Amino acid sequence: SDALRNLGSIAWYQGRYEEARTYFEQSLEDERRLENPRGIAMALDTLGSVSLPLGDLDTAQELYLEASRIATEIGYKPGISNAFNNLRS
Repeated sequence: SDALRNLGSIAWYQGRYEEARTYFEQSLEDERRLENPRGIAMALDTLGSVSLPLGDLDTAQELYLEASRIATEIGYKPGISNAFNNLRS
């Protein structure tokens, strides 16, 4: 899952947003299958970040809010901070 998220980040930085979204979606599926709330929060946050340049602001907001909710539930402070910082963007 980390590898998929890393591949997604590379694609995102290169401006290949649809490809990045695919990697991030696969990462989210893996994290959900593993029942890893921290990984789920991270995957939701990265999906939100790739939704912005694709012009899907409503989806980005929903993903960031879900990431912050999960991060708050498990006390994952970096995840809370990332999600709220991204919501402000």
